[in-house]
Amino acid sequence: MGDVIRLNFNRGGFAGHTVENLMRQAAVLKCSRYERPDSSFSSKFGDLPHLPESAGWPICSGCGQPLTFIAQFNLPQLGLEAVDNCDLALFFYCFGCRPFWDRDGRGFFAGFYGADPLEKLLPEKKMFIDKSGQAPHVCRVSAVMRNDYPQASGARDLLVLDDAAAEEYLSRYQVIRSSKLGGWPAWKRLPDAPVCRHCGSEMLFFAQIASGEAHGLHFDGEGTLYLFRCAKTCRNDAFSLVIQDE
Repeated sequence: MGDVIRLNFNRGGFAGHTVENLMRQAAVLKCSRYERPDSSFSSKFGDLPHLPESAGWPICSGCGQPLTFIAQFNLPQLGLEAVDNCDLALFFYCFGCRPFWDRDGRGFFAGFYGADPLEKLLPEKKMFIDKSGQAPHVCRVSAVMRNDYPQASGARDLLVLDDAAAEEYLSRYQVIRSSKLGGWPAWKRLPDAPVCRHCGSEMLFFAQIASGEAHGLHFDGEGTLYLFRCAKTCRNDAFSLVIQDE
């Protein structure tokens, strides 16, 4: 074969495409555990979120306990576009209920927020302290943009792949398995992409958080947590969650 594998889509009848059509840009996260976030707008694991006082601290609709703040992602800071004029994405999780698949939004919260320096934030004295002992280490987060490709199993659904082409694809093109925003989900088992529980629309892969990295998080042992957002952004909190372990 040449430098580029030329494969045809088996959907839509489009011919002459190369595997490069499947390439997506991913912001691969780099956690600096010993560097404090330099502002309330910073991308980070742990610490305090840039949460408006009007929003209040998210409560688990399953057990009624405060959710644990996991991460804040400043999208432009990480090399990504803002979503619906919102720069920040915040994510909270319940280590008591431990949801592994989003049925009705219980056990987690994710939402887009603006980075407004004049906004009145939730006072620190009202912040809820995680009592599960599983909150992330405080990490300043940066990102490196990398090309990302679907797993061979996913590529089989999108491209016409015989056995030889599948083997060649796997040797040349890899999905990024570490924590990232954007790109393709690195499934541990069969894909399990949800639909939006609010409007029923398709959901876009937004992020994955892999266990065992500098943030100190572990999901179901050494599992990976996947976040999806509504393709139509019907609401700022229209997210779904999937966790897969080994």
